[in-house]
Amino acid sequence: MNLVDYKAGSFKQEYKYKSFLPTKINHTFIWDDAKINMLLEKATMLLGQLNAYTDLIPNVDIYIKMHITTEANKSSKIEGTKTEIDEIVMSKESLNPEKRDDWQEVHNYVEAINYSIDALQKLPLSNRLIKQTHKILLTSARGESKRPGEFRVSQNWIGGTNLLITLYLVSNNLLDKPSLYLSDFFERNKGLYYENLTLVRQTNDLVTWVNFFLEGTIETSKTMKELGVSKPTAIALLKDFQRNGILKEVTGFQRNKLYLFEKYIQLFA
Repeated sequence: MNLVDYKAGSFKQEYKYKSFLPTKINHTFIWDDAKINMLLEKATMLLGQLNAYTDLIPNVDIYIKMHITTEANKSSKIEGTKTEIDEIVMSKESLNPEKRDDWQEVHNYVEAINYSIDALQKLPLSNRLIKQTHKILLTSARGESKRPGEFRVSQNWIGGTNLLITLYLVSNNLLDKPSLYLSDFFERNKGLYYENLTLVRQTNDLVTWVNFFLEGTIETSKTMKELGVSKPTAIALLKDFQRNGILKEVTGFQRNKLYLFEKYIQLFA
C-alpha cells in the first residue's frame, strides 16, 4: 500500500459521542516521497552506529538502566504524569502521598520494559508479551481496575506507544539493547507530536507523521555531540569536578583517562 493511499479509519456514532475506529496497519507500505528515502537512510545509518556504541561502552547495562529510568519519566510526562527524575530514585515512602501514584507509574514503566526486553529472548513480539507488559504497567497504579493484561473491549483512549517502539527495534534485531528512547524528543516537540497524530486521523496524512518520526529517530540516535567548549576549558572543568569530589579518575593513566560519576552510578547500581 502506498502511504498516500492510507485511510486512518472512520468515525462511528456511539451513545452521545463518536468513536474513531482505526484501520489495520499490517501492510507492506511503499512511498514516492524522496524526503522519506533520505531520512530513512540516515536514520538506519545512525541506528547502526548507536548499536555499535552499545558494544563499546564499558558496563553498558548501567548506562541502559539510567536511560530506561529517564525514558520512563519522559514517557509518563507525555501522558500527564508529573514526577521529577530526583523523585524517581527516592523510595515511595519518602514522597508526599499525592506524588506516590505518579512515582508508581514511572516505576511500573521501568519494570515493564525490563521484563519485555528479557522476554524477547524467548518470545516474539506478540499479543501474549504485550498483554503481560500491559499488566505490569497498570499494577498498583491508577489503571489497576481497567482490565490490566487484557485488551479493552470498550472505547479506548490511546496514549503513547514509546515502549512498543523500543520493543519493535529489539525484536527485529535493529538494536541489540534498548538504547533508543524517543520520549524526550516527543516531549520537547509535544505540539507537533499531537498535531501530526491529528493529521493522520483527520486527513489520512501518514507521510507527515513518518517524516516526523524519522527526524526524531535521527536526532535521538546521535550519541556524540559537540560540547561547544574548547579543550582547555573542558580540562579545567574536569579538574574542578575532581577537586569538588563530583568525578573520580579511575584509570591512573596520563592519557585516555576515564572519569566516574560515582554518586550517580550508585543510584542505579
